[in-house]
Amino acid sequence: MSQVFKAGDRLVLELAERVGEDVEQQTRWFDFQLLSPLLLGLLAPFMIAQYYEPEALRHLKWPIWIFLIVMFAVCSALFFYTHHFPGHINKIVVDREARTIEIEWRNLMAQASQIVPFADITALRVRQDYDDDGRPTQIAELVLRTRSPIRLPATISEEQLRPLRASIGLG
Repeated sequence: MSQVFKAGDRLVLELAERVGEDVEQQTRWFDFQLLSPLLLGLLAPFMIAQYYEPEALRHLKWPIWIFLIVMFAVCSALFFYTHHFPGHINKIVVDREARTIEIEWRNLMAQASQIVPFADITALRVRQDYDDDGRPTQIAELVLRTRSPIRLPATISEEQLRPLRASIGLG
């Protein structure tokens, strides 16, 4: 079950499968979000040295270079994938003082957030959508004036949206 709590002047909605994740994050010794930039950073000196001073790396054989180039391609692909597909919504934070709502996405390799001002929000609702077989499903969404709606996770219920709606001023 998702958890709604108040932190100062902020109202925070954490999703059920991610509640307590911060404690787990603190106990981990390595954060996978750093993996792609770390590997790219380790690879960059080799690529620069090969370009500017090829004689310095003459003793490296072709299989090692092929491995390094494949690692560069994989890390670049991971970086671009996580940049364009940030994962599932982890947390929604309503800041009444700043009059904004922050939506945080997280996956294994990335974390992203989007801040939306209250003036851009037209509705925070749960609507019914029907699949190909005609079965109804509940979909929570944040409807915006200037952009397409942001689809919220299916685990968010109408009862959890009420305090968020009240703090935004949508009733």
